[in-house]
Amino acid sequence: PRFDGVLQLEPLIKADPRFASCVTSKVFAYATGRAPAGEADTCRMKALTDAFKGKSYRMKDLVKTIVMDPAFRMRRGGS
Repeated sequence: PRFDGVLQLEPLIKADPRFASCVTSKVFAYATGRAPAGEADTCRMKALTDAFKGKSYRMKDLVKTIVMDPAFRMRRGGS
């Protein structure tokens, strides 16, 4: 699709059904130091993605939600 500037690009990106889950997965992996894996993370990613969508795709809210998640709070540091 054609667009002219960021104001027209934003709704195109948000309309892509892959956008929210991709961003959520990448921010989660960066924050926890690991990629989402397993059944527990599948449920976790769904909940985090839904929260991201519900907060109008605000990155600040996504980061806050991830750092409050047990996967982040209970992670172990590397050696």
